[in-house]
Amino acid sequence: MRTAARSAIIIGFILSGLVCFDGCPSVRAETLSILNTGNKMEGILVEAAMKRQLRDEGHTVTDETMEGYLLIVGVLPNITLGGEKRGVIGNIVVSSVSAPVSGNAAGTDQCHKEPERAQRITDVVGAKVLYINSTLAQAPNEESLADILSTFAKREIRTTAEK
Repeated sequence: MRTAARSAIIIGFILSGLVCFDGCPSVRAETLSILNTGNKMEGILVEAAMKRQLRDEGHTVTDETMEGYLLIVGVLPNITLGGEKRGVIGNIVVSSVSAPVSGNAAGTDQCHKEPERAQRITDVVGAKVLYINSTLAQAPNEESLADILSTFAKREIRTTAEK
């Protein structure tokens, strides 16, 4: 795997493991942002297709929001040892964004065990990010991958919005 692509996947895993697990605040399910962790063409195509699909479902997709949901997406081409492209692989982390954080925010024991890492995520996003769920997927093309990741995100958003 190329270093940039590997980094995008690793960022998704890091965020899924380091963000506080203290539940989701009540948020508007129709508002969300997509953070693409890479700048490869595959990632850009998946992000654009996801935005279109989510908007078609009635969600408001913004570039930056401090409310609602944050979808962190990483995509890389699935390339064989012979150099042939065999589709795309992607990961998505579905998280909830709460109000902007200032000072020492209350959190779970897990958050306090790794305050520096959790604080770095808060500093980058500008708000407390609460992990909901994540998944990996493989598809033959970018449109199919966007469909898989969007469907996963919609299911997770619908599930947490009902709580």
